Amino acid sequence: MITERDMHILEIVAKRRVVSRDQLIYLIGMSEISQAKNIINKRLRVLCREGFIEKTQPYAPPGDGSNQQLITLGRKGSNHLGLKWKPFLRRIRTIDGDLFLEPPAIYQHQLLLVDIEIEFEKVCKSMNYVLHSVVYEDKTKVGSVVPDMFIMIVGSGYGKPIFIEMDRGTESQAYVKKKLMKYKNLMLSGIWKDQTWAKLFESPPFPEVWVISTGTQNRINQIRKMLMSIKLSGESFHIRELPHKITVGQS
Repeated sequence: MITERDMHILEIVAKRRVVSRDQLIYLIGMSEISQAKNIINKRLRVLCREGFIEKTQPYAPPGDGSNQQLITLGRKGSNHLGLKWKPFLRRIRTIDGDLFLEPPAIYQHQLLLVDIEIEFEKVCKSMNYVLHSVVYEDKTKVGSVVPDMFIMIVGSGYGKPIFIEMDRGTESQAYVKKKLMKYKNLMLSGIWKDQTWAKLFESPPFPEVWVISTGTQNRINQIRKMLMSIKLSGESFHIRELPHKITVGQS
């Protein structure tokens, strides 16, 4: 029998494609409960056994400890939510005939985006702001731009729309610059003013674009130079490289 909490788990996983157990505990609002891990582990076992979710534990090299389980939506969970099932985990059959579920390389990218969402929510709570919207990649397309994430922060007399780009240092400089140039072209086109979030403003601002990098200092410096080279002088258009702590405030 699917409980109300189970439904919440399925909805959380469906929106983000993949989450770790600790991310799930925070997103479901159980981070202050001492037995949260045991409670969630028990429900995850049931949901996995019944086919509502799939889970796997990525390989960790010797000496690196163990990785947390990854949780994705299963076929039955997708059907229960009225969604078309798109398997996230690869099926690999071992030489002994056993089935092994392996995450694609993109899983680390997805987990980092969830970490960013959680960090934004914590910052907003500390400042009495509301994380009004969090939209992930498959639903963020505006014109030719497909941000990794769109976030909308709302406070008393304050609103900030933000496009998030996650950089793990795996893409070429040319590719990253081309992607950033698309944001410049998007701003000039004005089509972003037709988005639902823009209607919350009397005079909607173009969203800030935050590039959050986990790369080396050299990579961060390269991105900073790109950002400076395409910034429009005299416009309220900001592309921000933010490799460290997230801060939100009126500017």
